[in-house]
Amino acid sequence: MEQPGETDDGEAIQNPEKLWEQQRDADGSHSSWYRKAVGYWDQQEASYNGVLGGFGYVSDLDVADSRQLLDKALKAHIAEAAKGTRKLVALDCGAGVGRVTKELLLPLFMEVDLLEPSKHLLDAAEKSLKNNRKSNSPPGHAAVNFYLAGLQEHTFAPQRYTVVWVQWCLLYLTDGGQQPDSQQRVHDGPLRPGGDAAALQREATQFPQGAV
Repeated sequence: MEQPGETDDGEAIQNPEKLWEQQRDADGSHSSWYRKAVGYWDQQEASYNGVLGGFGYVSDLDVADSRQLLDKALKAHIAEAAKGTRKLVALDCGAGVGRVTKELLLPLFMEVDLLEPSKHLLDAAEKSLKNNRKSNSPPGHAAVNFYLAGLQEHTFAPQRYTVVWVQWCLLYLTDGGQQPDSQQRVHDGPLRPGGDAAALQREATQFPQGAV
C-alpha cells in the first residue's frame, strides 16, 4: 500500500513515481540521487553507532535475529559445511564498517565479500576486519574482497555466493535500480545453485536527512 511521504524540507511526495520524477537529472539519470545518498554516509561516523544512526545498541539484537534466520534457511548447507563438503561464501551489500560481516556472516561463511559505496566506511571495514585479533570466527574464515560500489552499478561475480545479504540499503535504489535489472542480476548471476538472496529493509514515510 502506497503512502505519501515528505523530504526533510517538508516537500510532499505523493507516490514513488512523483519522487523519481522530481529527482531525475537533466540527462534522465538519477546520478545525483545516488551521489546524495553516498554523501550522507560519507559524513557519518565510521562506527557501529554511526552506521546505525545513533542506535548502535541494537546491533546485538539485530545480529541474534538474523542468525536465527540464517540457521533456519541454511540448515542443510551449514551441516554440509561442518563436514567439509560445502564451502559457504557470502556477499554483504551496503556493508558499511563491516558490522554484519564481522558479527553475523564470518562466523558462518568461510569467505565474505563486502560491497559499499562510501569509501571511508569501506576503508574502516577493511582495516577492522584485516586487523581483527579478537575474532569470533572459526580459523580460516576471512573477508576477501572489498568492493567500492553501489548495488545499482556493481558487476556481480558469477555463481560465487551461497548468500547475498542486503540489509537496510534498498531504499537508496530507484525503482529502476531495483527492478528488474538489479534484482534480476542478483538472482541470475552471483548465486550458486541452491543459494539465497536475503533482503532486510525498514519502511518509512520520511527519507534520511541529507539523502533527498
